Amino acid sequence: MVIWGQRNVVVHGGQLQELSALNHCARDILEEYRQTQMQMLIPNPAVFVKVWCPPPSSRFKLNFDAALFANLDEIGMRAIVWNDKGEVMLVISGRGPSVVDSEEEEIMA
Repeated sequence: MVIWGQRNVVVHGGQLQELSALNHCARDILEEYRQTQMQMLIPNPAVFVKVWCPPPSSRFKLNFDAALFANLDEIGMRAIVWNDKGEVMLVISGRGPSVVDSEEEEIMA
């Protein structure tokens, strides 16, 4: 971003900044990125960890979910079928009409 920005300045008749100024700008952007990443960390990730378990041999496992898109007044749904080796056998996704609550949303999925 910093390099392309300077390239565009020069291409359009501007003057290239000193390299030390570019380095300083790049360091600032990197530091901002690191701080943002630290703010986004989940305080205790062990609480939210779920381990996927494969189904018994010669069986399949179905996982499904739905998400409400309020701005579109509809829901998105998806289903994934896994075999006992953890391989994806089928993925289906679709859209549906708006729902009243999350329970109805899960039923639609």
